[in-house]
Amino acid sequence: MNQILKAIELYQKRRSFYRSVDIRIAAVNVENSWYNLRTKILLSYSETIDLIQRKIDVGDFVVFSGNIKADDFPTLLQNIDQDKFEVDGNKIDFFAGQNHDLSYDNWFRASSERSRERWNMEWPLDVFRWQVSHRFQNEMFRILENISLKLNCHTPPYEDASKAIRELLELHEYEFRQYDGGRESGCMILLPNYLAITKCRLEGNHLDFEARFHPSVDYHNICLNIIAKGKETQKSQILFTKKDVKQRQPFELIRKRIRLRDIADVQAYLFLKDRESEGPSDICFTRNLKATINPRFLAHETYDTDAVKLREWLLGDGKVRSDNFEQATTILLHACGFFTEWLGRKDLAQDAPDIVAFSPETQVLIVAECKTNVFEWKEIKKLKDRTKKLYQELRIDAYPVVFARVKPNEIDEEIRKKARNEDVTILTIQEMDELLKMALRGRGVRDVLNQYFQYTRPYSPR
Repeated sequence: MNQILKAIELYQKRRSFYRSVDIRIAAVNVENSWYNLRTKILLSYSETIDLIQRKIDVGDFVVFSGNIKADDFPTLLQNIDQDKFEVDGNKIDFFAGQNHDLSYDNWFRASSERSRERWNMEWPLDVFRWQVSHRFQNEMFRILENISLKLNCHTPPYEDASKAIRELLELHEYEFRQYDGGRESGCMILLPNYLAITKCRLEGNHLDFEARFHPSVDYHNICLNIIAKGKETQKSQILFTKKDVKQRQPFELIRKRIRLRDIADVQAYLFLKDRESEGPSDICFTRNLKATINPRFLAHETYDTDAVKLREWLLGDGKVRSDNFEQATTILLHACGFFTEWLGRKDLAQDAPDIVAFSPETQVLIVAECKTNVFEWKEIKKLKDRTKKLYQELRIDAYPVVFARVKPNEIDEEIRKKARNEDVTILTIQEMDELLKMALRGRGVRDVLNQYFQYTRPYSPR
């Protein structure tokens, strides 16, 4: 499906949720034409002002902010797609005549937790993006440096242009970095789903659950499915009654205490009746606060509360993306019970894999490469050669693994097929999220091997 049509279809399904479209634009003037740096478009329940104002104006750099009627959303998308968008009498050039297919990012769908981490929003989001290289991309660093000097003298002052853009557009650092943010024109479109889990706390035999929802949603249609794992796996569906509903403006709350027995962790799926085909609105994983926990993770979380920084680095959002991702993957394997070494650290070893992880208990070696972007077959072949070398030295089962900070659908099918034929395991961000949950449950090396390597042949002396 054309992604513009998909965005409009979602908007129409949730039309009762939205009153306005919040628009924030950072634009730069080059050779008497205005070019988009970053634009964030957010469908919102807030009342319409129907006005867009200049929050910053230093001559060749402007930040616009305001909102328009929600009814105008389809026209807004069309105008941007056709590069006909004007604001305050100025035409903003988004694409400079380049191809610009709208892409869909489903990472924040059905996850208010991820939306909170990246977008500082309490709702699951459907995120669409336009992103193309700037016509003046090689000059943008110098242009933004000059703008930063003007912003130092602005009232209020800003440290630099990138920080001003992130603050006024309410963007995560990952969405506009100082060293590369100006090289591309980016437009992000956010469609919140106003049904979200706000509390899911498992302590002993009780699960305390809370969700927030738009008043247009009938609480009779809200369902909660839970999969509770312990000595046995329990599956159940929870419905809500009037006494569970708490009035809170502008949204409503449902609260319920659910009794469970001998449970270590719970996976909760919140959804609407008659909308099951769309999947859950929000998903939450929680572990029992009184259950046995992973001591390796407990030690880590003593200094990284709820492993927030670790999760951020696993998503590739660290300041030094490649190194932070490798280090986070090393910590994750350690949490699963492996003895690990990060060989990919700068200047530590020559022509070495990024990570080696050893299990004395199972006599297994994981030989890993970490990739923060899509990768080529020659990189996998190099990993195989390194794995073979280590196997010849140690004479134990050795598995080549690629940890990739990409989604499953971003891996070329031909590369995936070759990797499978060559017994190279590729774990994407989806599998790494599952691996993190396994570590939180205290699962060990054998569980990891059974989950991901059961049908993979290692280099082996047997």
